[in-house]
Amino acid sequence: MPAALRIRLCVDLRSPNWVEQVRAGLENRAPSPNPAQAAPFQVRAHNQYLGDPNLRAIEFYPRFGESITAIAYPSNGPTPIRVGVGPADGGGVGNILEHSLDGTVELDKIPMAFTGAGNALTPATSAYIVFQGQFAY
Repeated sequence: MPAALRIRLCVDLRSPNWVEQVRAGLENRAPSPNPAQAAPFQVRAHNQYLGDPNLRAIEFYPRFGESITAIAYPSNGPTPIRVGVGPADGGGVGNILEHSLDGTVELDKIPMAFTGAGNALTPATSAYIVFQGQFAY
């Protein structure tokens, strides 16, 4: 590494631990591990998706940066009517999925169905799974 870069503090401001990293750099020490490390993605429920009182949606989006994801749901529960990506904060689901996959898996002895795609999720682009009618979550 060039000498000019060895003395620079580089901190990813998208990191949930960025304040501690800056403080540690100013104090000339290694950053403390963050025991409450935040999950790399967030989840939001929409009880009246797109204003329709009969639609429920669950939105997944990265806390920072980009990611791709697969969504799993109980096989014996409600079947989603739509899965896809779209604008964050309750936007409409688009029709184009890159490198999509569907399948089944057992998680903690619960049969699950899953779906996923290679579309990049960002803080502005979310993954959605949409259900019709009531369900418990």
